[in-house]
Amino acid sequence: MKYCPRCGEEKPVTTEHWCRNCQTKDGLHGYCKACKADIHKEYMKNKEVKERVLRKTIEWQKGIGKEKWRIIRKRCDTSQKKVAWRHARTKRAKDFAEKYVKTILQKEDEKK
Repeated sequence: MKYCPRCGEEKPVTTEHWCRNCQTKDGLHGYCKACKADIHKEYMKNKEVKERVLRKTIEWQKGIGKEKWRIIRKRCDTSQKKVAWRHARTKRAKDFAEKYVKTILQKEDEKK
């Protein structure tokens, strides 16, 4: 069972009652589907927001949005050299963090 803070109900943890969200630990949205739909309806009542959403939808349907996305993706350098540099940088950062944590733990042990 999962608790929805907006409606205050506990509902089963299934995609029937909850929208998926890959950014959370349990993989489900914080609000139930009914509350999320209500929030979206309130959001779309704003005329400017509605026009912007409709304009973007029409752009995507015409293919303009897809072309913009292709251009943005081309700007990102995904060459092997760049990817290797990112991996090495990440590894260095992890190693530094591990050393830092070890030194802090050692200092705490010395104090005791």
